[in-house]
Amino acid sequence: MLLLSHDFDVNMMDDSGRTPLFWAVEHGNTEVVRLLLERGASLEAKNRSGATPLLQMAATGDIETLTLLLDSGSDVEARDNEGRTPLLHAATNGHVEVAEVLLKRRATLECKDARERTPLTLAALHGHHRLVRLLLKKEAKMERPDAFGATPLSHAAYGGHMEAVKVLVVAGANVRARDGMGYTALRWALEKGHGRLAEMLLQCGSGEDLGNCIGGEDTDDEEVVMGGGPGPDQSESHGSVSEMITGLLRGKKGRFSMPTKSRTFP
Repeated sequence: MLLLSHDFDVNMMDDSGRTPLFWAVEHGNTEVVRLLLERGASLEAKNRSGATPLLQMAATGDIETLTLLLDSGSDVEARDNEGRTPLLHAATNGHVEVAEVLLKRRATLECKDARERTPLTLAALHGHHRLVRLLLKKEAKMERPDAFGATPLSHAAYGGHMEAVKVLVVAGANVRARDGMGYTALRWALEKGHGRLAEMLLQCGSGEDLGNCIGGEDTDDEEVVMGGGPGPDQSESHGSVSEMITGLLRGKKGRFSMPTKSRTFP
């Protein structure tokens, strides 16, 4: 506050390209933000990652400061170096209230980042089921693929996010949609060892040949080969998952082979 009482450059930058306004926003100090704006702090200054104060605020989640920045004229469609808008940042971090405010300010619902991921895709990817529900209520497109052909459902299944998957499936998401690798949501659940989620998707996909559903290839081998070993993103014992899925698969029509190495999205 002492600095604000003297004649100093309110838009000076530190080594990371952040002005005092960035610091005030980061710490959620609305009064300091207000004072800086009154002194002429730039709303559109960008740090080295290309983010404006509003972009940073959308990631942080403080509604009062967010509203102040918007009321002061911040660009609701500003983008950082990865093509992310404030709404995309809110979706990534699961800030439902922030997303609601941005949408009321006419933020683009179907905006995309550099990987062509929409807010719905990012919310699903990070398992923010409340935000997934909000975006669907606003009529976000469920089947819009990203640059790799993956839908929001595939991203949710990849991360093992049961609640997000449930919201999408109940809303009518296509459980058989394939990404650029030919993988479905079920295939990703199997790959990553998400057993309970895989079981649910198997039930959702009943009535179709399982080999076609998971994107596997028919084989004469009676065994179902599970891909990959235990990893930090697997919440269950891989052995128990393998046994359970093997039993589930053998109860279905068809025989399939799975990759021997766990994969990730490109």
